[in-house]
Amino acid sequence: MDFTSLIEICIKGLKGFDAETQAADIRLQDILDNNPQLEDSEENFVVEVFSGCVRHHALLVVTVENFYLDEGKKMLRKDSILYRIFSYLVLFRLDDLGFENFESFVAQQDNLKMYLFLKYLFDLPKLQSWLKSKWCNIYDSKYVEESILPNLLNNMDEAVKLISNLNDKLQNKPQPKKDPAFTKPQPFNLTQVKPRSVPLPEPVPKVKPTNPIPSSTYKSPREEMELAKKKEERIALIKEEEARELEEKRGDILAEKVSYKKMIEQKLEAISHNRGVISQETAKIMEEKKKLKSPPQVRSTEIDAMQKKLEEKRAERMKYRTTQQMTMNTLPVKRTVNLEAEKRAMEERRWKELERTRERVAQMSTKSVGYRDTLLT
Repeated sequence: MDFTSLIEICIKGLKGFDAETQAADIRLQDILDNNPQLEDSEENFVVEVFSGCVRHHALLVVTVENFYLDEGKKMLRKDSILYRIFSYLVLFRLDDLGFENFESFVAQQDNLKMYLFLKYLFDLPKLQSWLKSKWCNIYDSKYVEESILPNLLNNMDEAVKLISNLNDKLQNKPQPKKDPAFTKPQPFNLTQVKPRSVPLPEPVPKVKPTNPIPSSTYKSPREEMELAKKKEERIALIKEEEARELEEKRGDILAEKVSYKKMIEQKLEAISHNRGVISQETAKIMEEKKKLKSPPQVRSTEIDAMQKKLEEKRAERMKYRTTQQMTMNTLPVKRTVNLEAEKRAMEERRWKELERTRERVAQMSTKSVGYRDTLLT
């Protein structure tokens, strides 16, 4: 299988994968089951790339995001997984993979994408300044300096040549031809003379022990844990402040309702009092006008009965008004407004009835005066 197909398999496996909702080993097994044509070496490559991208997800995301902000402003976001895979190969597996194999992977990708990304990743001033500081925020600085940076610095010369070749391809410059391989003489395959003595055993080479993986690799950085703790505390403080503000708003709303209810009651009391005063003043004015206009009248028994009836109605009306006043203080604000409207309508009807009664009394009094005059004449 070619290098492009291996990269495509890794991209499909990482696309849509979420380590919080799905186990990495289950997703990896699904990838291998969907690609049974892979050989052992190809399966090892897919397993290594997928596991490494999941393990170092935070560092790879930071690296790719800074690439989009710096060099890749015009590049497509859908290629971010491709850049994460090449970031993992360069930062963690370039020495194990070999630069020749890495060149083969790069050669089968788009030249512009690889040129911009490798130019950004192997930029020594950026690498030793802010890109290194970004990585140290995720991993320990000692681990960054001893395990990540050497992969870049040891292959800097070959990477510069590769970037230059990619630039020449983009500018359609002719590529230098390789020297033809000359025939090398080989010795004849002659029968060797058997040794007479037993040869000494070859010494077993001593393999240098590998450095143990630091325990910080599988733990969250201390700064990240502190940030998460501060974030939780800040969220708790914000919720407490919101609850306190909500309680204050509720208290203000209840106080406004109580003050509004008291204001309505005071207005209703003032209106009823003013109406009572106005009615009394109006009655006095009417009586004075009647006294001024009408001549002295001889009160008859019928007039006295009607006047008594009017006084009884006035007393009932005052009694009804006092009862209404007492019930209105206990009713809610909305019902008080309705009762006030009904009260006004009832008072208007009673005033009309009172005026009609007074007109009848006036007519009867004029008739009685006329009758008295006829008797006198």
